[in-house]
Amino acid sequence: IRIKEGNKFPKLYLKNKNLHLVQLNVNSKYTLVDYWFSRCKPCLKQFPKLKEMYTEYKSKGFNIISISSDRTMDVELWKKRIDENELYWDQYLDENGKEAFIDKIISFPTNFLIDEKGNVIQKNIDLDKLEKLLKENLK
Repeated sequence: IRIKEGNKFPKLYLKNKNLHLVQLNVNSKYTLVDYWFSRCKPCLKQFPKLKEMYTEYKSKGFNIISISSDRTMDVELWKKRIDENELYWDQYLDENGKEAFIDKIISFPTNFLIDEKGNVIQKNIDLDKLEKLLKENLK
């Protein structure tokens, strides 16, 4: 498992929404890396809260990177979910969950909070706790 608390988040090359292969860029004071997929109801349910935090703290040093593990046959649905939920932060496709499988990410949503040096601070941080952390540390 490459993604552990205290370790550097791995350099990943994934497809962006235009299906071009790009490297993930983690460079904010706090970055939430959110693993999801387009048919995951709990994943979709958390988007309003994520959008609220992104809007509030983006200019203060918070970023979100979403990584979908959608299957090839669901790529169009993935794009549709991004648009209908108005997800304005970086969206990446881990097609067929290849990277997620390597990192033993088997439940969704799964998230990792990353610091500005690229270190994993916490796995599966509760969104209310994340909001409290952002409120206290990003003024």
